[in-house]
Amino acid sequence: MREYVCGKLSPSKCRILHNKAAEALEKQYASSEISSLKSILFHYKMAENHEKYLCYEIANLEKYSGLNYELYPVFESAGGETSSPGDDIFGYFAQIEKDLLEYHHNNPSFTRFDELFSKLMHAKSRYCILTGNYETGIRCLEAGMKNPYTKSNGNFMLMFMRQMVYYAIQVYDMDILDKYTKDGLMMSLSLANSVEHAFYHRLRGLYFINIGDYRQAFASLIKSIDYFSKAELHNQPYILNIAASYNYLGELNRRNGHYPEAIQYYNKAISLCSENNCVVNPTFYSNLASAYFASGNREEAQKFFSTADSAYNNTVTLMGKAVTKIYMAYFRYLDNNSDYLDYISQAEDAADTLGSPMEKGILLYVKSKIAAIKPDDFTESSSHYLAESNSLLCNIPGETVKF
Repeated sequence: MREYVCGKLSPSKCRILHNKAAEALEKQYASSEISSLKSILFHYKMAENHEKYLCYEIANLEKYSGLNYELYPVFESAGGETSSPGDDIFGYFAQIEKDLLEYHHNNPSFTRFDELFSKLMHAKSRYCILTGNYETGIRCLEAGMKNPYTKSNGNFMLMFMRQMVYYAIQVYDMDILDKYTKDGLMMSLSLANSVEHAFYHRLRGLYFINIGDYRQAFASLIKSIDYFSKAELHNQPYILNIAASYNYLGELNRRNGHYPEAIQYYNKAISLCSENNCVVNPTFYSNLASAYFASGNREEAQKFFSTADSAYNNTVTLMGKAVTKIYMAYFRYLDNNSDYLDYISQAEDAADTLGSPMEKGILLYVKSKIAAIKPDDFTESSSHYLAESNSLLCNIPGETVKF
């Protein structure tokens, strides 16, 4: 019908019609909904309304990046099809940035430039940090945080700061994690932003776990859970943040050697996601499997590492991937499957991209165990891998591998 109507009109009248359709959709739908964003975006594109098209293109991209890329420490999507920028993500970002800069150059009075540029940098940083493209990701974060719009908008600055936190989590940089979780708590409190304050309590809890202060970690995580549990808005980000806090409580107990309690918390995180039709972060499965393995239950460990492995094969998420792949290599070796070397290679690739000393240390420990039995398949001795593992894990409280 749309093609028929436009076919009967002149190009100029067709553009006017598309512009009116977009304006009507703006009034009818919440702009944060993916379906409405896509529809509005389409009509403004056909109307050749470049300013509005850029606004919605970047809004669509930022929403998409939130749904699909900000996966650590929680998924923010229930799965299913969403608006996708295609396979060439970096090319897509580059094209939007080029279009935005050109439009601003040709229209110096364009008042929303700083806002849109900042949002574009935020969306791009999400993808880059998640996928281990840290140099580009940090460059985007720095550009965005220096932007006048961000500097004048504390709540948006908090979102940039959380990306720095996610970067610190992935590379296990405790100095950065300490600074930005502490600053985030103070800023969110001063802005009376209770949602961000609860986010930062959860992330601060992880910092305390990583430095071995389990008492303060527990207190921070409970504060986060308490807020999200009482929140009137029972939407997915709130539910998933509760699940992520349960996952961290599992980590707290696992590192203390309290495996039954850890398993209980991991299962709580997974169940909460499943019951609310949310995608389960593969890290939850990997952590659960690690707890089962440490407790001596190899059958359940293999089961959940396999579940995690399948999930990692369908996402760009890196956290926990190397650990999952190396344990899968171990189990594949025990099953006399020759592809265990492929799993080791996948684990090494994931660990190198992620850059976490913790995951690299776990990988090397498990690798040392396999190399002790099959030395001809490795370039170094078992003792060499074990020594490297110990040097990486010795400064990480509670992170030991039990065979």
